[in-house]
Amino acid sequence: MATFFIYPEYEDIVSKHDSEVIKKSGGTIGVLDEGLIRSSIDFIRNDLYYKTFEDKLTHLVYSLAKNHGFVDGNKRISIVAGAYFLELNAYDQYVVDVFIREMENAVLLAVRNILTKDELNRIISDYVNLTYLSDETSLIYVKKLKKLV
Repeated sequence: MATFFIYPEYEDIVSKHDSEVIKKSGGTIGVLDEGLIRSSIDFIRNDLYYKTFEDKLTHLVYSLAKNHGFVDGNKRISIVAGAYFLELNAYDQYVVDVFIREMENAVLLAVRNILTKDELNRIISDYVNLTYLSDETSLIYVKKLKKLV
């Protein structure tokens, strides 16, 4: 039984970058590499690589943050794009709000190569499915957070 997902489009992500990220929190508007942004969006459509919604969401967030397709605001747009992907797929607003609130440090750790993509996936999966971190994920995350200070 196939699951149907609604995916963000390139134009949606660029628009959100300009209006929700840069205009609201500062920085420089502009696309540095359109191909990197498009690949982040296109690759999540591949069900062979990204089987679950959480896998797709993780890749979208991780690749937008790490690949630097925009001139500025790559970590911020990765979180906004992830929240938008949740909204497109009818996730409860509470889940979206938790995701937005909790992803900043996780994305920063991933960009700095302190958190692996698999570890980011565990964190995202917990927040999306539980709206909190499981004890096991929390232990992993706290150890990684200590490396930031």
